[in-house]
Formats: sequence, structure tokens, C-alpha cells
Amino acid sequence: MLALLCVPQLVQARPIGTSLFCAEQPDSPLCAGTSTTCSLCHTSTSPDSPSWNGFGNAVYGQLAQMGEWSFEDDVADALLAVMAMDSDGDGATNAEEITIGSLPGDPDSVMAEPLTPLGEPNPV
Repeated sequence: MLALLCVPQLVQARPIGTSLFCAEQPDSPLCAGTSTTCSLCHTSTSPDSPSWNGFGNAVYGQLAQMGEWSFEDDVADALLAVMAMDSDGDGATNAEEITIGSLPGDPDSVMAEPLTPLGEPNPV
């Protein structure tokens, strides 16, 4: 965690981050018809005290390990490196959550089983 605080690029706003994510994960329901929100990686985007969720910390941890890095050029590799992790500890990997459209940094964001239909089917 301390290493993350020592990397000056981490405190700069990255509004392009969601677009870069969707460029790498275009089939994710998180990107369906739009770009995902900052909550994919952040718990707060306040300029005074930005903070990251488990997924954001994992991605930035990968970037920090690269030494000299550029967010725009290296975020795709960082995303790939964290896909097998379970950043929020809910039992699903980041890749599984991204595939079903839940947030990999939020343990309360899970894909629910569809409800069983009640009554007769709709007429055709």
C-alpha cells in the first residue's frame, strides 16, 4: 500500500480510465452501450482524497510494479495481470465478475440468479 502512495501518477484524475477499460473488455455488460463508471476502481474520486477499491488497488499495484509506466499505454497489461485475482473477496475472479457485469472491487456487487417466472407464459 505504501508503494501506491509513493507513485505520483496515482493521485492524478484519469477520466480516460473507463474508456480504456471498455476498449480492453468490450463484451463486458459493464460497457454495454456506454462506458463504465469510476466506481469500477474507485470508492471516492474526490480531488482532496481519492481512494480505490480492491480492484483499483490491484490494477495500480500492477502499474507500480512496472517502474516507469504510462497509464494510457500500460493499463491494458495491468488489467490482464489482475484478471485471475478476486479483488473484493466475494469468491468470483475479476474476470468472472467483468464477464457477468458485476463490479470486481465491490463484494456486494454480484450477479443474481434470474427469478423463476410465475404464471402462464406470455402469449405469442
